[in-house]
Amino acid sequence: MYVNLARDYVVQRGDLVRRFKKSHLGGYYGTGVSFGMIEHTLPGVGKHVTTLEGFADGEQVLIDRPLRSEYEKFVVEQRAVSGIGLPYREINDNCEHDSSYAQTGVAAHSP
Repeated sequence: MYVNLARDYVVQRGDLVRRFKKSHLGGYYGTGVSFGMIEHTLPGVGKHVTTLEGFADGEQVLIDRPLRSEYEKFVVEQRAVSGIGLPYREINDNCEHDSSYAQTGVAAHSP
């Protein structure tokens, strides 16, 4: 059996993926990882990996794809998945902190 690992996925490693919150008051962020999946954190669920459809939750999704080398994409992906299974913390480890850390290595402060 042959598995095509070079398949073109909509979401790629290192992408910044975002959508509106259900309230439409602010954004919700995630990071693209291998096989078209998205790492993000949710209240009650914590840091996990899901599909594009799971991340979208019925909302329109915007994908930002910074120009990066393959090595830089690997580093972003490793930062994104390093906390899988950790709990969501609204004040100091929410989706903005999580995606900012994955993208830049520094967790930004959210409003």
